[in-house]
Amino acid sequence: MLNNEDNFAQMIETSLLELGSKEAIHYKLENGKEMSFSGNDVLDQINQTAELLLNLGLKKGDRVLIASKVSPYYFISIIGAVKAGIVPMLVDHAVSSSELQEMMELGEVKSVLGMDFFIKKIPEQYLNLIPIIDITYGVRLSENSVNKVSDKLPPTTNVHPEVALLLFSSGTTSKRKGVEITHISEVLSLKDVARNTNCTNYRSPTLAVLPFSHIAGLSVALGHIYFKSTLFMLENVTALKIANAFQEYDLRYVTLIPKIYEGFMNKAIESIKSKNKLISAFLFKCMKANLFMRKKYGINLFKGILKPIRKKMFGKNLVYLCSGGTALPKETMDFYTSLGYTLVNVYASTETSVNMVSTDLKHYDSSVTGKAMNNYIDIKLINIDENGVGELVVKSPALFYGYFKDEKTTKESYTDDGYFKTGDLAKISADKHITIVGRRKEAILLQNGEKISPDLVESSYSKIMGEHKYAVCGVQLNKANEYDTVFMFIEGDFNEKEKADIKQKLFFENGQIPENYRVSEVRFIKDLPKTSVGKIQRFQLKDIALNYSDDIDTVSTVSKAMIEEDDSIEGRVRNCIRECSNLDLSQVDIKNEMNLYNDLGYDSLKLYQLSIALEKAFKKDLSEFFTAELTVQDIFNALESQKQKKVELEYTYNVHDYPLKRGSKDEKMFLRMGKLFRMLYKTEYIGWKNVPKDKAVIFCPNHTSELDPLVLCFGISTSYRKNLFCICWDKFTATKKGRYFMKLLNAIPIDRRSIGNPAATLKVGTEYLNNNKSLVIFPEGTRTYDGSLGAFQNGAACIAQVCDVPIIPVTMIGMYDAFAKTKKRYNLFKNGKRIRIKIVFGKPIYGNGLTTNEFTEKVKQEINRTLSK
Repeated sequence: MLNNEDNFAQMIETSLLELGSKEAIHYKLENGKEMSFSGNDVLDQINQTAELLLNLGLKKGDRVLIASKVSPYYFISIIGAVKAGIVPMLVDHAVSSSELQEMMELGEVKSVLGMDFFIKKIPEQYLNLIPIIDITYGVRLSENSVNKVSDKLPPTTNVHPEVALLLFSSGTTSKRKGVEITHISEVLSLKDVARNTNCTNYRSPTLAVLPFSHIAGLSVALGHIYFKSTLFMLENVTALKIANAFQEYDLRYVTLIPKIYEGFMNKAIESIKSKNKLISAFLFKCMKANLFMRKKYGINLFKGILKPIRKKMFGKNLVYLCSGGTALPKETMDFYTSLGYTLVNVYASTETSVNMVSTDLKHYDSSVTGKAMNNYIDIKLINIDENGVGELVVKSPALFYGYFKDEKTTKESYTDDGYFKTGDLAKISADKHITIVGRRKEAILLQNGEKISPDLVESSYSKIMGEHKYAVCGVQLNKANEYDTVFMFIEGDFNEKEKADIKQKLFFENGQIPENYRVSEVRFIKDLPKTSVGKIQRFQLKDIALNYSDDIDTVSTVSKAMIEEDDSIEGRVRNCIRECSNLDLSQVDIKNEMNLYNDLGYDSLKLYQLSIALEKAFKKDLSEFFTAELTVQDIFNALESQKQKKVELEYTYNVHDYPLKRGSKDEKMFLRMGKLFRMLYKTEYIGWKNVPKDKAVIFCPNHTSELDPLVLCFGISTSYRKNLFCICWDKFTATKKGRYFMKLLNAIPIDRRSIGNPAATLKVGTEYLNNNKSLVIFPEGTRTYDGSLGAFQNGAACIAQVCDVPIIPVTMIGMYDAFAKTKKRYNLFKNGKRIRIKIVFGKPIYGNGLTTNEFTEKVKQEINRTLSK
């Protein structure tokens, strides 16, 4: 067995040394640029980080707080701290400022390492006491940071040599708490887990998606580097970027959470159903037969036939899928098994590390969760009921050290004979296969005395609820009755008619649900409370259920009075902020130091709406100052004409210099290009009569090809195009070729980064629309890899509503066949015939009476309807 002195960082360093000049980490930035880190590169930066921390005055046993999105420098910071004998406190980068202050005080933090947006949250009283390290694009001392830990700070207490990491876990049944992870736990994880989940079979790229503040995300990153696999990371991970990464890179293995797998599954099923009925039925029968053959004989018989479906989902080379965290539902396991994947279902918790239960790779029984990973893990059930269900408890050297500075909770989490109480309900078969059925604290007590998991109730309503996002929980409303009332919370911003329609549908179709599983109460909520990896926090739902009224839709509004602002500049600004936020801030006390992105629910489009609201209120354009770093105080300063830093663009340009001036030669070149295109492709423009000629409009096309804006404009007359302007990616401003492309299209550049600032461009677009000039905006924001519709952004709908102009949905058909993003050359033929291009202009859609989301969805549905014809 291992000694307490074992240090997992040394194991990572050894693997990096063996990798040498070979690639260890590949990082794709938001702007499309890619960075490659060899084993030597990562090792050098780990050593530099360790040296930096020690030079800043930190001592062995001190704690540093690290918060970041997934990035190489996050990984380097963690290993560098551990190498120096310093304990990293890993927290979710989305924590509120108040939570951050509590954790820093609790942890007696001697330094903070974070991305630039997170550094803005650090409480002011710490800025002169501890060094602040920026890990956005490197590991370096932040500007204006002190260069030594202050002597005023007392020595760190509660130091335990066995503890390697401190993870602040945001659970589903309780509030955030610090979990002390030992060196032994991480060493066992490195040695056993990757091998047991078969990721060592392919020493090739894997995608890091889960945050490192989550035990599964951290273990995936450490395990793959330890086994010398290349680790791929994406800046600002989104579902679309994940999907695109599978098509772009040669990935063989990935670990995701159940919710993401379910999302990919639902999208794949929709894609299969959208095909010809005979083809669709054939594919589903192949999947059913393949599932039977794999479970019965271990034969992947229809793998070849189902390959196109797999390729569209996860690329052509992905073989092994791993699910981290909670156990996967049976239907999800069966779906991926039927397609030919080997899906490893790993069940664990932060306290047990990932060394607990996983699927037997040769055992395709989706009705069970798995077996204990190793013979040193001792698992049993306690408090077993008549159905064989009991609470799962575990004894293992990989268990956590304890809850940070909480001896009482630590003691309560163990049985008298030393087993850790996981809080999960399970069954164990005679052959020691374990099936997780729910959470003890989440279990719903029915009137007949049966305890059931909320997951069972949710799955029983899946067909009725369709695409609605929802969650259920049991609440004891009357202390005189022991049983729970079953509540369903439905996520979304619904009007009263929509709420009534949903309730009526549930009422009429409740008869399909087993009597004991039926929902008694329905509530509507703007956002379901979730952990950083998407798990529903049912303890918050229970609180909401007990304090709910028809006017309350979010956690933050429970039992609080409306905050009234005065008519001062500060009061009017705060009212504008409340009006434009994604969140309900009506009861939130907005502080000057709050960051609009991280504290107040803003994104880049909401910043644009805020700039419009502030301009109306104060007659001053602030759009160029809006950035991801913006605080409430920054707005006050800008309004009072104090010196304010403008947003730093990724590419150097002034949006007011665009569109570039076109000459007669440019127009002739454009017409020649259009003529050549129509010679090469059978091109048809349909529905131009639907476009109002006497008013401004916004054209919203689907986007599958880099030539989409040119081909769209080839079919529009020269006179109309004089007053038509395209919104395009600002990367085209960086090259001569790109600028010429923009000139031909009357294009205006936009900063499309998720933390960028499109407000200045959208402001210019608003001015054009108000002057009866039209725009072209691609609502997907980027080309899709498979020709299907991607997620639509709200920018077009937002400015259409601001300017009261309609949107023309434009469906571009055939462009993917001719100029697909994944193909290296253009195609003239498909199946031996010339490719036909159709551009269909739909009827105007107005946003009156619709929310921005509803307006966007209506445009998307119209384009999808035309594509499906």
